[in-house]
Amino acid sequence: MTPIFPSLQFPGMTILTVDKIAKKLGYSCEHIIGLLEEGVLVGIDGSTKPMSRMSYRIPIDAYNQFIRQRMTAPWVETPFTKLSLEDLLTMRSELDAAIELKRETEKKQPDLFEGV
Repeated sequence: MTPIFPSLQFPGMTILTVDKIAKKLGYSCEHIIGLLEEGVLVGIDGSTKPMSRMSYRIPIDAYNQFIRQRMTAPWVETPFTKLSLEDLLTMRSELDAAIELKRETEKKQPDLFEGV
């Protein structure tokens, strides 16, 4: 199964509302309702009266399937995508220091083949 971007997930949730999906994706509620009415996004219509305002609930699995189907290319997960920002910044700092040390060391080493 193709993973979706962590920023598009709803951890711990099993049912979503139109409003939550609209806010997460940056769409209007009307757009999400349109996707539901077209059958592009699958949901449950909880309205009790015909012609009443729709009260949709979208199972998280239907939302995830919608996202996967709309992705323009597969998202490749790397070991780094699972790390926190704090851990990534720490690693970056340590790598920057290691790179600088390596550069300084290489500057100080004589070229054994110079003049040959």
